[in-house]
Amino acid sequence: MKTVVVWEAPEGCDCMETNPVKAIRKFCLECCGGSSNEVKFCSSINCNLYPFRFGKNPYRAKRELTEEQKEAAKTRLAEARAKKGCDI
Repeated sequence: MKTVVVWEAPEGCDCMETNPVKAIRKFCLECCGGSSNEVKFCSSINCNLYPFRFGKNPYRAKRELTEEQKEAAKTRLAEARAKKGCDI
């Protein structure tokens, strides 16, 4: 007979609302006593989470847009703002 265990987040925990990289950042803060400065100077370089300790994915490439893509995005944003009634 197979047993199924369902995990429920503790009350007040927003761990289900964050993305994995932000959850790693929270873990690192907790590991370093809540000090972001200690996270910055973390000496546990063998930790698998070490590259993610700042809450960013260091392996994700920055998205480069062409001029046409930038212009299309600008047009879409202007149309959306006009539809919503913003005067920015």
